Amino acid sequence: DPVRKSYRVGPRLMLLASAILGQSDLRRVARPELEHLSDTVHETINLSVLLEHDIFYLDKVETHRSIVCNTQIGGRAPAYATSSGKVILSCQDEAYIDDYCQWMSRKAYPLTSNTITDPERLRRELVRAKNCGYALDNGEIEEGLICVAAPIYDMNRRAVAAVSVSGPDYRMKEDQNVMIREVCQTAAGISRLLGCRSC
Repeated sequence: DPVRKSYRVGPRLMLLASAILGQSDLRRVARPELEHLSDTVHETINLSVLLEHDIFYLDKVETHRSIVCNTQIGGRAPAYATSSGKVILSCQDEAYIDDYCQWMSRKAYPLTSNTITDPERLRRELVRAKNCGYALDNGEIEEGLICVAAPIYDMNRRAVAAVSVSGPDYRMKEDQNVMIREVCQTAAGISRLLGCRSC
């Protein structure tokens, strides 16, 4: 209100609040699994959900090693630039992906020189992620940072979130196969805790 110099809660804040409250059980269930993954791989672990066109960081377990990922709980990032965003998008139906790519063609912008901003290139990445069961982000959100993410499913086998491992490229490339295996196992474990019988 420009006259009273005050603010009121708008619909976007209400949307954000409802998204967070709706995922409180997910965060509680996932937390022990995230901590176990952190103890195993010694890198930053993020739990993320898709919110509009972005990834919303619901939880994080930080590593004590030097050079860490700068994500913050409650922060957002464009889904097309993150491994978590790509792996959740890969599980959506064709109509959803079409809508996302149409939005992307108008609004996408590069965060680094590696950021994918071409919708057709993103589509190819989504196909690969769907087939592999995980997605990679190779310096697309932050230079020198590699992330790998796997989807978390609910009891209806709907992708509701993703778990990711993030670290500097020289550490992640050295142990990439281990990172992929561990993040996929963790995502499957959380999915089973949420009632996914086929995970």
